This record gives sequence, structure tokens and C-alpha cells, in this order.
Amino acid sequence: MKIFNIIIVTTILFLSTTQLFGQFCDQSQVGAGFPSDVACQTAVCGNDAWCCSTQWDALCASDAATNPSCTGCLSSGGGGGPCGSILNIGGCGQSINTTMSGTGAWNSMTCGFSTPGVESVFSYTATSTGVYSIDVTSATGGYVDFMWKPATGGCNSAGWTCIDDVFTPGNYGAMSWTAGVTYYILLDPEGTGAYDFTFDLSCPAGGPVTAADCSTAYSICTDVAFQIDPNGYGAIDELCTGCTTNPSTNPASGNQGCLLGGENNSTWFLVNVLTAGTLEFSFGSSGVNTNYYDWIMWPYNASTCAGIAANTVPPIRCNWNGTGAGFTGIGTPVPGGGAANNFEPEVNAGANSQYLICFSNWSSAVSSLPLNFFGTAGISCTPLYVEITDFYGVQHEGYNELNWKTGAEYNNSHFGIERSLDGENYALIGEVTGNGTTLEESSYRFNDYSPGNSATYYRLKQYDFDGTMDVSDVIVMAQSGNTEFKVVNAFPNPANDLFTIQLISPEADNATIQIRHASGRNVETINRPLLEGINEINLDVDKLPKGLYLINIKNEKSQSLEVIKLNVQ
Repeated sequence: MKIFNIIIVTTILFLSTTQLFGQFCDQSQVGAGFPSDVACQTAVCGNDAWCCSTQWDALCASDAATNPSCTGCLSSGGGGGPCGSILNIGGCGQSINTTMSGTGAWNSMTCGFSTPGVESVFSYTATSTGVYSIDVTSATGGYVDFMWKPATGGCNSAGWTCIDDVFTPGNYGAMSWTAGVTYYILLDPEGTGAYDFTFDLSCPAGGPVTAADCSTAYSICTDVAFQIDPNGYGAIDELCTGCTTNPSTNPASGNQGCLLGGENNSTWFLVNVLTAGTLEFSFGSSGVNTNYYDWIMWPYNASTCAGIAANTVPPIRCNWNGTGAGFTGIGTPVPGGGAANNFEPEVNAGANSQYLICFSNWSSAVSSLPLNFFGTAGISCTPLYVEITDFYGVQHEGYNELNWKTGAEYNNSHFGIERSLDGENYALIGEVTGNGTTLEESSYRFNDYSPGNSATYYRLKQYDFDGTMDVSDVIVMAQSGNTEFKVVNAFPNPANDLFTIQLISPEADNATIQIRHASGRNVETINRPLLEGINEINLDVDKLPKGLYLINIKNEKSQSLEVIKLNVQ
């Protein structure tokens, strides 16, 4: 089920494009990824003055792709061309579909044939060391050269290793990759026609390993059994003892402190929470052995490993095994057969959150150990929907800027942006590429340079790779200088809690709002100030008896009247 649920409308007047160009388009001020090609920078900023205010994004890359001055930056990997929209492959077996047509920026002979077509670049961070390959499940249009290289070489036309020139479905390549290293995968057609390929990454068999490091933590997506043995602490001994990162005092209970023996025969895990709930788990099984297993857990983000090494990230849970029962973890109440001094309180985990665990095999045991989850939180590496957490507009002089964010994405191909001038008939005005599958927050932007003279309505259509589509809520924006007092949106209807009215006021004014029962009885009268442009009025209707109501809204200056029928349930 796709979720679209937040509407924010903002009206702000900014400087002209010429003024913006002078204020923001200084190469010394731009964010990471901006191309060094001065002609390209000047051309793109002239078309879209906001491109260089923060960072080179997909919209700037699109501007660059259509500008003759940008040949240099497109081929250099400065942010445009093939490197402007690198899709991250979230995991092994994730199906990726890409459609390519037209002329590309690179013409490589890596696989022995010229490749004049449009390129697609993907990235993947290896979770284990071993041999990887590409499973192509569908291929139409002709030969496409598949290539790879380490991301440390940069996203550019040089340094690729040929996987194969692919024409039909099958398994291709044998890439020896190292855990924790990010790699690029390039698809480059041998022609400029239309190509449609679907593939996934085949990864080596394996799982969590001892003597690993934080940077190569194994992603946990479900219950798993893993091998433990006395193999030390990995390439780096990352944990101090009795310190911020690994304290001697337990942060959540009266049990003993964290890894009092330091990082000992360690295994690192990254637990992925898809749906919110209580996070509970256990290492080992009740009554199986008398080994000591200790562990420590931190909330995870991209800087956690560096913070642990720098002794700046405190844990939220840990356990220095108290009874040597070989059965430890998080559980409220303590699971059957477990001892209170081996279990910590449950964690209320948010959707799309991640937690890092360092497990210590203090007894130096050699065995297969189960990790089981039994709380209400959903453990998965694959989100089930594209969740839009924010969708709003900002008015500039001559154009409207649309912004939206996603909290997570699953097989998100792209967004279609649609515009309406009457709130009923919509037309497609642009598309923005999605990020495929990711648990990270993503931000998007689109500029409409042809808004209506009065109210302009916008909505998003989100498309999955399989063609599935869902539609967002509608936002409405008004150009300054409107001369009509008008209600442009009212929702939800029926309502049982909060009823929202969006209206245009041609100038600063006051409004009188009367809520009348269908029988004619006046239930409530409310006075609200109005700003010029779009106004949003929220009415609390949860105390109204069920039934049909008429909401009369009259402004003070022109005495214009708007009437809304509301069904309270």
C-alpha cells in the first residue's frame, strides 16, 4: 500500500532569475558534485539559477544534457550525463529494469565493440567477499555491454572492466569483489535505438562472519543462523573499554556493563527495521549450552562506524552475559528459559530505522548460533511501498518550485508531475527519476515555469518498475495579485476529526466562518485573519454530531461568500 499523506502549501516571493544568477552562481559557493567545466556551469545556471545554490542534482543534470555547452562536464563525470542519476542496488536478487535510447556521452571499446548508446550506471556496496555475477532476466533491443569498476576510480568513462556484451537472458561475469567496497556497474548499448533490460545481482553464498569490522557489518533482513569461532577482532580493534562507545555501566538496565572484555571474536550486524514496532531478539537457544555471548547495540547511520572509532557514539542496549546460559538478547518480558541478567528491555523501533550490533564470542566457542526476532517490528531489507513524507510548493517570481521527500522507496522507477488549472483536468508536465529501492530519505525537486495566472493544482504520479502507479494528494498554489476570493480545496470529506479548507484571498483580509447544520441551525461562528494568496484553515469537527453541515465562508472586504457541504461521520 503506497502512502501519500502530507500537504504543505507555502507562498514566498524571491528575486528574479538574473538577480539569483548573480547571487548564487559562483563556483566557489556550489556544493559537491558540481562540474568544473565553466561553460557548462554558466549555461546551466543561466537556465536554472538554483542549480548551483546547494548541489548538482538530477534536474541540473537534465539541463546540462540539453545544452551544447556541456559536452565537457557530461563526459567528465562532474554530475551530468551518466553520473547524474546513479541508481543504488539495494541487495542481491533485487530486480532492476532500465530502458535506454538515444546517443550517450561515452563511446567505450571495453568489450570490443563501440557503444554510442545512452549509458545507465548503478552502484553496489559488497556485503561479503567473493565472486559476484549478473543475472539478466529479460533483454530486448540488441547488444548491451555490461562493465564494472571500483567506485574509488570515480564515475567517468575510464577504467571499466568488461563483464560481457549481452544480447539474451543468462548469467554473466565472475567479479571478485571485496566486502565493504562500493562498485559501479555500467550498461552501455552498442546502438542508439531502444533497449530494455532487466537484471539482478547474484552474490556469493555466505553470511555474518567473525573477525569482521564495523564497515563490513552484515545486513540482517530476517532470522539467521551464523557460524562463530575464535578468530579475533578483525582488521581493526574498534572498541575502547569503559568509555563512551563501550561503557562499563549498562545504559538500559541494572545488568553488568557492555563488552567489558572489549571486542573479542566479534561479529558485526546491521539490523534493518522496515515497519515500526518493538524490537526484540535472542542470540542462542534456551538450555543449549553454557557459553558466554556478549553484545552491544547502537542506532545506525552513515557516520556511526566513524563515531564508534572516535569514541563519540553511546550505545542504547548492551549485555555482559551474566549466567553463561548461551541465551541472551532483548525481550520484555524475558523470553521463556532466559535469565533476567542476560536480557535487556525492548526497543521501540521506528519504520525504516537501522541498528548496529557487535556480538562478542567471549567463550571462544565453535558452533552455529541462531539469531531470532520475536518483537512486533518488521525486520526486512526491502520496503513494500514508496512513502512520500512531504509534498509542498514554493512560489518564485515567474515559476513554482515543487518539492517532495520519500522516507523509503521500493522499486521506484519515476514520478510524473501533473498540473491542472481547474482542479479536475490534469496534464503531465515533467518526470523525475526515482531511486529504485532504498531505506534512506530522498529529496526531489521540480520547477514549473508555466504556472496558471490564478490557482494552479499539482499532484504526483509515482510509478514502480513493473508499471504499478499511485497518485499523491493534491496541493494548490496561487500567483500573487489574484482578484478573486475562492475556496480551491477542502478535505477530507467525509471527515471525523480535522477538516482542512484551502482558499485564495486577493489581499490581506478577515473571514467569518459559520458552521450550520443541514436543518439551518447555526452550530458555531469563527473569525480568522487571511493573508494574501493561499490560506489554510483547519476546523476541528470531532465533537460535531454525525450528519450533513453547510460551511459558509465570507470575507470582510468584498463580502464574497463561499459554501461547502461537509459530511461528518
